[in-house]
Amino acid sequence: MGTQPRYLTGTRLGLCTILPLAAIAIATAEAASRPATTPATPTVRPFPGKLIRNIDQSGVKEPSGIVYHPIRKTLFVVGDAGDIVEMKTDGTPVRRRAWKHGNFEGITCHPMTGRLYVAVERKETILEVDPDGLKITRTFPIERTFAGRTVLKPGKHGIEGITFIPGSKPPQTERFWLSFQSFYPRTDESPSAIFAVVLPSSAGPADEPPVKIDRYRPMTVTDLSDLCYNAARDRLYILSKTYRLILEMNRQGQIETAWELPGQDVEGLAIDPDGFWYFAQDLGGIMKYQVELTPTTVTPHRIPSDPP
Repeated sequence: MGTQPRYLTGTRLGLCTILPLAAIAIATAEAASRPATTPATPTVRPFPGKLIRNIDQSGVKEPSGIVYHPIRKTLFVVGDAGDIVEMKTDGTPVRRRAWKHGNFEGITCHPMTGRLYVAVERKETILEVDPDGLKITRTFPIERTFAGRTVLKPGKHGIEGITFIPGSKPPQTERFWLSFQSFYPRTDESPSAIFAVVLPSSAGPADEPPVKIDRYRPMTVTDLSDLCYNAARDRLYILSKTYRLILEMNRQGQIETAWELPGQDVEGLAIDPDGFWYFAQDLGGIMKYQVELTPTTVTPHRIPSDPP
């Protein structure tokens, strides 16, 4: 969770989970060696959801990431202080565990294996976690370079959100997309961006070698607080906390919809199969909304930009 510069006001760019650079194309496949361009963004609309209530009964400190687990049918929440909390969708606590100096900022789930993956800010590391005992099983540091240049510069910015998007040839094209929280859209070494990595699926050493950035997209929208993939709609959502935006992107890299981000100081989004959306607020609270969206025709295991 970075510190916003004083000069950055709340002016909304004309420019939230399910994938992109203020616009990432869930999938455009241009040469992996060069960043893609930013798609156009539609007019910002009111969020189409009805607030149910704050469901947090666990008192998660500074919740910064949340994911719905499709196998356990529960929610997992991480906090800045190093907490991982499992709760039912009504907020009933299930279990929790804490790590000192965790700095956990995002969490996602592999829908087939059920494993959890936690993004650790500033260390730029992904932790694989067993959901049964909340034990860390593997650690994946992320290389800070892409195409020969530094894109994840150490410092006050860092990875903030993470989501899993299935590909056409598991496990090679099953990618984890992450957001790099920066307040600077066009600097050389720490731009606002989303990027992807491929993690080895087979069990390896507890401390894996660094994983390379496989896809990279700088964004003009800054302060990207989370990413969330919605398999039901086959869309990626990108959250921008500063600009209070949710961007909906399709697999062709087009931002189809932009909504106002509800709540306060929102850093995480999860979506369950029943159409409920859960927003994790850094100031405290897990806000549950009922959202009705038009269904889309989906092919959740095919990304057009992947090799056939």
